[in-house]
Amino acid sequence: MKQNPSKLTPFLLSAFVAPGAGQLYRREFLKGGVILGLCLFGLSLLFADLWIVVNASLQAEPLLDMRDIVGRAIAIRQGINLRRFLIPVAVVLVSYVWGVIDVLCSMRKDILAARIEMSEKESGGGNTR
Repeated sequence: MKQNPSKLTPFLLSAFVAPGAGQLYRREFLKGGVILGLCLFGLSLLFADLWIVVNASLQAEPLLDMRDIVGRAIAIRQGINLRRFLIPVAVVLVSYVWGVIDVLCSMRKDILAARIEMSEKESGGGNTR
């Protein structure tokens, strides 16, 4: 059975464009807005944390010694606590997975409803003969 490309559009939007975009395409504005807002919130937290780490690193040693760039990179890496990025990354991943799974479940409900409608038409059409 060949899939209609328009039926895959919400999935493709949520999976490859932005979390919640598929819900917005399906006119589920509240759900799509929440998912997209949650993802944007997580990304803003992540970039804020990155800015803090980079800014603190630059203030500690503003001029990089190019002769020992690898040593400097290792020192910066050792000074970064990766746990500070755990919550923002988790928020982004949860919103992404939620958006994709939700749009797949909605598409499945639509397909099942269409199949039920088709079977009712077929059975109803057979009774009229």
